[in-house]
Amino acid sequence: MRRRTEQLSPLIATTHALIYINNHVLLALRQNTGYADGFFGLIGGRVEPQESVLDGMLREIHEEIGVKAHPEHAKLVGIIPRKEADCFYLNFIYHIHLWDGEIINNEPEKTAYLKLFPLNKLPANIVSHAKKAIENHQENIFYSVLASEKLLNPY
Repeated sequence: MRRRTEQLSPLIATTHALIYINNHVLLALRQNTGYADGFFGLIGGRVEPQESVLDGMLREIHEEIGVKAHPEHAKLVGIIPRKEADCFYLNFIYHIHLWDGEIINNEPEKTAYLKLFPLNKLPANIVSHAKKAIENHQENIFYSVLASEKLLNPY
């Protein structure tokens, strides 16, 4: 039996929320995060070691935009893997269709501002996997990968 000598890339689970209001999608302009700053992305982040992917999604939307969603109001609608430098990410995309509370920018140090964009007029400066998630959801595509030339570039 052959022994594996190379180091395996870490696998990181992330969650991203598709939140629609009147045919617009909620996006956050990233800042001071060290990843894709100056670009719009979906609400979300890394899943913590002790939580499920769904629990991570519910925690992230509460931390970032101050609303509370219940598990029955969060539907897993897609998975998009991506490779970055030394890590492999699995992006779990949830459609959050009902929540309690008013949406606010709860993390102004990481989010310059929140903005609703028409689905047919997404900003040019959008993170590639966020754009792919929105497009996939509109086309009922559950799983897809980014074009190979985009796998190492978040933009």
